[in-house]
Amino acid sequence: NRRHELCRCIDSILAQRSVSIEIIVVDDCSQDDTRELLTLNYPHIRFILSQRRVGPSHLRNLGLRAAKGEYVLFLDSDVVLPRKGIIHEMAIILSKTSRIGELGGEIPVYRNITDKAVGKRRDFFGQNHDVISKRDGEENPLKECTYLATCNCMVRKDVAFEVGGFDPYYKFGGEDADFGYRILSKGYSNQVCFAVGVHHHRSVHGR
Repeated sequence: NRRHELCRCIDSILAQRSVSIEIIVVDDCSQDDTRELLTLNYPHIRFILSQRRVGPSHLRNLGLRAAKGEYVLFLDSDVVLPRKGIIHEMAIILSKTSRIGELGGEIPVYRNITDKAVGKRRDFFGQNHDVISKRDGEENPLKECTYLATCNCMVRKDVAFEVGGFDPYYKFGGEDADFGYRILSKGYSNQVCFAVGVHHHRSVHGR
């Protein structure tokens, strides 16, 4: 039920350069004209419709199993890629080292923040803390974190399969932290980087 936000997101993906992209939309039983609009405007996109409401973890697993590429970028429908080289840069970073498990970053423009990307660090007591990668003035923009919000998270497909994908127990909330923890448990690191951050508008529709 976010057809307009989804089209805005897709348009920002189609504007990406220097990379081969397969777009898969997995829909959790939208009751608006999302499917008809996508079929009309983006006939090359793969559309997977869930038969019942199951939540984002199961939907991401459906998309993961359907994906053909070496790298999988999970995006929420209410994000926009602000630059045309983001996906290419993510793939380059992951190709340079097999140590990184997941890569991404949320730029929370819904809070009027545009100069930093955010990842998460969870402490011993289970409390979340922001891990920030800033736009300017840092020698190393990559910052190690516990996990990334899956509104923008790229992972190697084989790593995602190695950790078992997303746990459907988490119907909404917590699945991103669990996914990140299991990646860490396999000896990888998770990294937030402003250069590959996306603008998160945080739609209230369809929640």
